[in-house]
Amino acid sequence: MTIYEFTLLSEHDKANLVLDGVFLSDRIEGDMLFQLYYLDDFFVEMWHDVVLNRIYNMRPFSARRMPEEYLEDISLEDLVG
Repeated sequence: MTIYEFTLLSEHDKANLVLDGVFLSDRIEGDMLFQLYYLDDFFVEMWHDVVLNRIYNMRPFSARRMPEEYLEDISLEDLVG
């Protein structure tokens, strides 16, 4: 699956796909939990509102656009298993 194909999915299908991906890292900012997952050839950052207990957003991106917040937490071993 490509990033473009991912963006065309319903929110429900995106969430199911992300949760079947490889969990890499998480961080908390205020009431928001950010979780990073790796799918086939791209990453997805899932935003989860912990107060409302709902997924707020799922942002896909390539390794070239990795947010700095995750760079120290991720190793190649996490990705290749």
